[in-house]
Amino acid sequence: MFSTTTEYALRSMVLLAVRRGAPQTAQQISTETKVPIDYLFKVLQSLSRAGLVQAQRGKNGGFSLLRDPADISIYDVVQAVDPIERIANCPLDLKAHGVRLCSLHLKLDDALRHVEEAFSSTSLADLIDDSSPIRPLCAGNGGLAGSDGLPVGWPAAARSVSPTPMRPSRARAATTRFRVMVRPSTAGNRPGRPGRRFPSVVRRPGGTPRPRAPGAAGRGTPR
Repeated sequence: MFSTTTEYALRSMVLLAVRRGAPQTAQQISTETKVPIDYLFKVLQSLSRAGLVQAQRGKNGGFSLLRDPADISIYDVVQAVDPIERIANCPLDLKAHGVRLCSLHLKLDDALRHVEEAFSSTSLADLIDDSSPIRPLCAGNGGLAGSDGLPVGWPAAARSVSPTPMRPSRARAATTRFRVMVRPSTAGNRPGRPGRRFPSVVRRPGGTPRPRAPGAAGRGTPR
């Protein structure tokens, strides 16, 4: 029912509402919203012409909202990029219908009216302040991350808690990589009888194989 352009515009506006006060570059918006940057520029141009966003040049420039998120409705965004067109006259231009709509198009227009009402009564602030645990533009488990890196909508108490650092010993253990070197062993061979080949595994932190001592290649299966 809604075009890709509408979807992209709403994603971009939600992001700018969350990051209000901090202009976002086109690349930042594209990365966060997963909107192709070439397509994004066209969307931002339409939003700018509608007086919803502005572009700031300079070192700390970027795109930002022109109005408070509470003053921008979903309907405003939709109408800026791909307007909802109500059915005022018979699409088939049937003279018998005159200015009246048939039951089919009357029902369709009624559905569009409900959409307009729902979108007009919902602002960007309503979307980002919603109490639902599922946040717009989900990042991780909670939703779109704010400037502090935590999901938007998390309580202040949760934001004030600093993460517990990992102990150095555990950090080293978590980041140590092992390289496995497998080579054949013919220990236990008997004359006239093919010997079985056991893999000989050498593990050493840091990715560098440790040479096995002479005569140690055939001690059986790896441990």
